[in-house]
Amino acid sequence: MKFNELMTLLATHTDKAIVFEYALGKTVPIPYHVTEVKNVQVESVDCGGNPHAYKEVWIQLWVDEKEKEGTALSGKKVKGIVDKVNEKLPLFQDQEVFFEYGDKDVKTSVYTVDSIVEEQERVVVKLFSAPTQCKPRSGGGSCC
Repeated sequence: MKFNELMTLLATHTDKAIVFEYALGKTVPIPYHVTEVKNVQVESVDCGGNPHAYKEVWIQLWVDEKEKEGTALSGKKVKGIVDKVNEKLPLFQDQEVFFEYGDKDVKTSVYTVDSIVEEQERVVVKLFSAPTQCKPRSGGGSCC
């Protein structure tokens, strides 16, 4: 999902709770916080010697273990936080958006959006953590 598509989704569902599912039936605990939004620029060379350059937007989710009560953030609240960041740091609008999450039980991972499920009271953002890959091999080239 592109970052600007996420912002459109949030603007469409201002009053709905936004829930993040990082594994089947497992969601980021509520209340969670959006603690950091960042532009990520990657310049790399793969094992076949091929250069790569790309940009992403990462949104970090955090749960304060001391907070036991609260509600999920609404689309309006998440969008408001991200809009505030975008005013100070113009975010890569047409690039992929990723979510970073981990806690005492879940190793910190970076997730892409697998799908969106729009329900009556909430929007479930289903996340997916892709395995590492060999870029030359996946593109039909030779590896290492």
